[in-house]
Amino acid sequence: MKTHKYVGWVLSVAMLTMTSVASISTNYGDFTAASVDFIQVTESTINTGAGFPMYNAPIVSASSDTMDFNPVGFSAQASNGDSDLTDGNLVFDVVSRQDQNTVIDQIGFAERGVFSLGGTGTVATYADVTAAFYVEITEVNYAPIETIGIWAQMEFLTNSNGTYQLGVDASSGIWSGSVLVDLNNELAIRGYDENQHATRVSVDLNNWLSVYTEAGTSAMIAKKDFDTNLTITVIPEPATLGMIGFSTTLGLLYRRRKGFSILGDAVFLRDPAEQSTVSDADYVNPIKRLLSSKELARAQWLNF
Repeated sequence: MKTHKYVGWVLSVAMLTMTSVASISTNYGDFTAASVDFIQVTESTINTGAGFPMYNAPIVSASSDTMDFNPVGFSAQASNGDSDLTDGNLVFDVVSRQDQNTVIDQIGFAERGVFSLGGTGTVATYADVTAAFYVEITEVNYAPIETIGIWAQMEFLTNSNGTYQLGVDASSGIWSGSVLVDLNNELAIRGYDENQHATRVSVDLNNWLSVYTEAGTSAMIAKKDFDTNLTITVIPEPATLGMIGFSTTLGLLYRRRKGFSILGDAVFLRDPAEQSTVSDADYVNPIKRLLSSKELARAQWLNF
């Protein structure tokens, strides 16, 4: 369904451009986690009928570096030849706390929801979820740098494309997806050494839910959970601003919530020809290329 994802993206942008009054925003402010701060967490939406807010205020744990959203009304649904599109945007910064000598090695995202398809029709009736991320590294070792931009797109369990078609997929079910951005690797390929780490990161997420139907059919898709998880390294004293010496890796934080594995064993690679296997449900996860150029990355995503 490559064409459908492209059309959905173009439609969303067109709505933003031509119907600015339909854009609604809510700033939830700043949140303190175990070793980082989530700064200016803000959601906005372009939608054709879903309620707002959709992500709702996050739950941030003081004992771990996670941020959890429990969306309400984040859905798209239609029937009898109609279509529907909901576009949810989420932006925030992640900032390491220098007094704790922490740095950000990886940032991961995971979400899940439900879908349903009904009636008698063809594959032209479908429900689709797309999540595209633009991540910027703006500070290294607590000092500003020339921004490094990374594009990534979420992959979805059961159906890696995130498109569920009438007569092909189940009539209803649970969908889930995840993506992991390796910030250390992004820095390394740009010439930064092993003692230089990201300490401030900006995240801009666009999440599209869309449905298309035919006469006599119906489709619905909804998002129920969204999480941000970090891999944090503590740099022992006296390695502070210089980040000189060894580091103790805490490892990828993950948790199981409501019976759902947030990131599983997913590892995302730079070469799109390579693949990694998620142990849960033997899911084979095709990998999207991560690029540094925002313009080139956008062009690549549109033509994926």
